[in-house]
Amino acid sequence: MASNYKNTNLYTLNKSYLLEAYFNETYFDIQNNYSNIFVKATLSATNISFNATNGGTLRIYWHDNRENYDRLVAEALISSCGMNYGSRSVEGSLTVYHNSDGNLSGYAYATFTKNKTISYIPPTGGISTDWTNLTYIPRQANVTKFDNFNDEENPTIYFNNPGGFKINARLEFSGTSINRKNISNTGSYKFELTEEERNLIRSKTPNSNTMSIRATIATCIGQDEENYWSYFDRSVNIVNSNPVFPTDPIKYYDDDQNIVAITENNQLIVQNNSKLVVKCKKAESLKFSTIKKYDVVFNGQVQSFDNPELFEKIVIDKVNLTEDTKIIINAIDSRGNSTTIEKNITVLEWDLPKVNLSFSRVNSFENITNLKVDVDIMDVNNKNAIVSIICKYKKSSDINFVSQVSLDNNTVKAINLDNLYTWDLKFEISDKFGKKIINGVVPTGKPIMFFDIKKLSVGINGFPSNENSIDTELINGMPVLSYEVIEQFEEE
Repeated sequence: MASNYKNTNLYTLNKSYLLEAYFNETYFDIQNNYSNIFVKATLSATNISFNATNGGTLRIYWHDNRENYDRLVAEALISSCGMNYGSRSVEGSLTVYHNSDGNLSGYAYATFTKNKTISYIPPTGGISTDWTNLTYIPRQANVTKFDNFNDEENPTIYFNNPGGFKINARLEFSGTSINRKNISNTGSYKFELTEEERNLIRSKTPNSNTMSIRATIATCIGQDEENYWSYFDRSVNIVNSNPVFPTDPIKYYDDDQNIVAITENNQLIVQNNSKLVVKCKKAESLKFSTIKKYDVVFNGQVQSFDNPELFEKIVIDKVNLTEDTKIIINAIDSRGNSTTIEKNITVLEWDLPKVNLSFSRVNSFENITNLKVDVDIMDVNNKNAIVSIICKYKKSSDINFVSQVSLDNNTVKAINLDNLYTWDLKFEISDKFGKKIINGVVPTGKPIMFFDIKKLSVGINGFPSNENSIDTELINGMPVLSYEVIEQFEEE
């Protein structure tokens, strides 16, 4: 504990008296924040003395930085002092209260006041000890450690409480708190959170996985009133809160009843034919978050449902895929957490029939025209078949097709097309899932050589137009004596 001593000489008649000031801290009280101080002033001399009634007054004061004035502790009238009479002193004790932070500093101040004009009496003077810090009285507990934690953990706060005061602990966040009163002074405290308290934390951060939280130790000096606070600011993290889908949430089916009638299974999606409908049970948000949106990914395309209430089903008409493909559904909550589920969609490959066809007049001239169609179709899980092969035909000068003939696959069929006209052909090849159309043109018949007995002329690669002559058609300026008719056709 603190103490200090100082002295000074009071000269008279070229001789001196010694004036001394002393203090000693004898006790301090942590609970009530005070110290007891002993102070003493002494006057003495070894080579001079005086003896006179009421010769002077010896006083001792105390001064500190809380009260900030000289407090008189003790005083006495001095009638004699010195080598023939001994020393004289005054002393006393006092209680001094420390500042609110537990600190206090001060000094003792000794004075002698000369009351008579006798030359042997020392002159008025004083001496103070040094400014001295008294014992620090600890006033509060302090947090020493507190770590980030998550909403499923029980956080621990570490502290010191040198004063042994009553302390409270709490977690403060978003305008509310979780409180523990009068915790044990063991240096640490674990918050054993109830589920209700955990939910309180979660409810205050519905849009983020992280929230600032303050761990506070409050010191109560006296009874229940808190006087001092120490805290650490940290973060609490919300974990394991991704959205949860029910069991087997995704269902799909082909909504085209005509296609289902062929495949006999609405779980089989036929390329370029089926109307795919996907339904998904909605996800459940956890820990006071909300579902904000759903994203659906299929065949490289993303469809977003920013309003979760509208997330009921996904419709994809005429699915253009050749193989099984997964549909992926992602639920995103208000904290940005997401959960992804997927389901495999069974796809049967299908395309229009592959067709090789030929058509030509006999001898490139006659009315008889041979048609042949070679068709190859996709199996589609053994559910596909050729439905029909039809050839419609009309004179090129006509507007509408009024005649048609059915053909067998990979079989020649002969029809009669007047060789004086050009004819348009339309082949319609149908399987159970679609129809392919190919257009063709049959030119007029042209003989290799024609003898016209009326004109007495011969036509090469055509009919003669002049009498008594040989007429030829020129190709690239050269007479042509033979030719081959090339079919002309196009696909729709």
